[in-house]
Amino acid sequence: MIKSIGRFVVKIVIASDPLAVSLKEMIKDHLLEKGYEIFDVGSKDNDPMLFMYAADNAAKMIQSGKADRGI
Repeated sequence: MIKSIGRFVVKIVIASDPLAVSLKEMIKDHLLEKGYEIFDVGSKDNDPMLFMYAADNAAKMIQSGKADRGI
C-alpha cells in the first residue's frame, strides 16, 4: 500500500544526529512498511554529522519540494 495525498505519494525526509540513528532507522522502517517514500539525510552509523546540518538538509528538501514532510 502506498500512502498518498490525492494521487501523489507522500515523500518524507528524515534526519538525525549520531545519538538517534537507531530510533531514526526504526521510524524509517515503519514508514517504508506503510508505503511512504523516505529520504534519509541524517547521520548514518559512525557518521559524526551534527543535527544542525542534518536538519538543514531536511529543511532544504522540503523547501525545494523534493519532500512533503520532515521528521
